[in-house]
Amino acid sequence: MAEAGFQSVRIPTTWVKHCAKEAPYTIDADFFQKMDWTIEQCLKNNLAVSIDQHYYPAINMGEDDPDLTWEQNLDRIKSLWTQIAEHYKDYPNDMLFFDLLNEPNMRLGADGLNKLHAELIAIIRRTNPGRTLIIGTPNLGQTWTLGELKFPENEWNIIVQGHYYLPHTFTHQNLEYVPSAMVGHQVEWHGTENEKAPIIRDLDFCQRWSEQSSRPLNIGEYGVCLKADQQSMNRYFSFMQEQFQLRGFSSHIWAYRGLFGLYDLQTKKWNQESIQALTNF
Repeated sequence: MAEAGFQSVRIPTTWVKHCAKEAPYTIDADFFQKMDWTIEQCLKNNLAVSIDQHYYPAINMGEDDPDLTWEQNLDRIKSLWTQIAEHYKDYPNDMLFFDLLNEPNMRLGADGLNKLHAELIAIIRRTNPGRTLIIGTPNLGQTWTLGELKFPENEWNIIVQGHYYLPHTFTHQNLEYVPSAMVGHQVEWHGTENEKAPIIRDLDFCQRWSEQSSRPLNIGEYGVCLKADQQSMNRYFSFMQEQFQLRGFSSHIWAYRGLFGLYDLQTKKWNQESIQALTNF
């Protein structure tokens, strides 16, 4: 990844699959070792790392947890971050970041998310007073819910994260699990002024919020599924990176592998056209 030109890595992590099912929800020692190895490989290559709670029942994913109540799920995420914070407290603050919850769902809501953030931040600060934390926005990480965030008093060592996949008809085309995906239609993106305008308006809003709030912004996910044509992907990636750079936003492309992947695990090669579009905009 470092050789491909990336400077940081966001590691989506499903901690709930690697912990005990009963309180205090102890994280498997073997899984911690795997995470340690992964993080240390990144650090050796001068790649900053963020680790998150990615797929989490009830408060992140749509489905309920058949084994735990709503309150038990909230207790578990607090226990997980207590353990993670303790385990990584001696890692460099400027190279390891904690991303508290990926794409909080609408059931949790803005009030529930703000309350949970405050509780998690207090837990982490006991062992990591200087760690930079990343927090997402209500309603699945949408950028338009930035204004619903509330922060603990005098807590400024935070990066706010939003995800951006518009227009969905292009970025998620022909994915059957997405209602707006226009299955059976090829959607191109030519980078016309009409195509760029709504994206610019959205990112202008994000920039105003960031400046008025004095909070740095990270676009923690954006990307295009591999069902799109390569030239459209190239144009989109170059435009998005140009816009992020103009506004001082950091960003993470989704994803390393899979339906949106830049790296082919079978051929063990990067999509060089996409990499070039992302780095030579």
